[in-house]
Amino acid sequence: MEVQRSLLPFRMLKPKTRKSCVATLQHIFCKPAGGTDLYDCGSKKNMREVYLENSSLDFLPLYIIDFCGFFFLNVKSVVLTKLLEGNVLIRLEQLHLDDVLFRQEWSWEPLKILEKLLRFSVANMPVTVLNGSLLNHLNDKLQNFTLTSTNTTIISPNALQKFSDLEYVSIQDNDIAELQRSMFPSPAKIKYFCFRKNKLTSLPMDLFEEMPDLQHIELQGNMISEIHHSTFKGIWDNLSSLLLEGNPFKCHCKMLWLAKKKSPIHFTGSCYAPKFKYGKLLKNLSSRDFRCFR
Repeated sequence: MEVQRSLLPFRMLKPKTRKSCVATLQHIFCKPAGGTDLYDCGSKKNMREVYLENSSLDFLPLYIIDFCGFFFLNVKSVVLTKLLEGNVLIRLEQLHLDDVLFRQEWSWEPLKILEKLLRFSVANMPVTVLNGSLLNHLNDKLQNFTLTSTNTTIISPNALQKFSDLEYVSIQDNDIAELQRSMFPSPAKIKYFCFRKNKLTSLPMDLFEEMPDLQHIELQGNMISEIHHSTFKGIWDNLSSLLLEGNPFKCHCKMLWLAKKKSPIHFTGSCYAPKFKYGKLLKNLSSRDFRCFR
């Protein structure tokens, strides 16, 4: 059953709303009620997740979200004066920011109060250089980190190293040209590794060392021309998916090893060169496609 309510702006809500907060509801969606200073909030099932969209606020309404016991906060197309206010929201486990604008200069520092944050994602906001200015303020126990369309061009050498529990990393639709093993935890618990639609031209030989749990790799839409056996040594047999379409692979003798290996269940990508192999799927390569001499 869907419930519709008109509420005062979150910063003006009073504890009397507690009754509605503990109802058996799953999601609450809050948007401005056209042309008024009220919010229309619709809820479903057990309330654990908040979607705050198309709004203009002084700051994210932490205290009411914390008071209601929400665990997940999704913010999209919202204008803020500053990111957070106060020192509450200790329950929050997931924060997603998409196309959030600020009226004045701001920083990521307020994120440090989110001591239980496990999943953090940013989309359509500038994070040109991924370094301590953001990462130093995130919980060390972070498990999921995502940047999408954030104009990111550089990842600092030890950027994600402190997140030893990180299982999911996705930095996509950006301009990353280089990856280094030191950017990630060692050893790592990473299971899902996504850098699709960047500007990668190659992968370091040691990129996936000490990543024994790695199962899914997504590198579509880069500029990688060859992949070496050494890069995937130790993880190849564990991979469930390796997605490589949209890369200009040169299927010469350095790629012969692919023809001798059993492919992951989900394996995409095709040859760009030489001309007679153009369009041939990597998973369909056989030894007969190569003329290699020692």
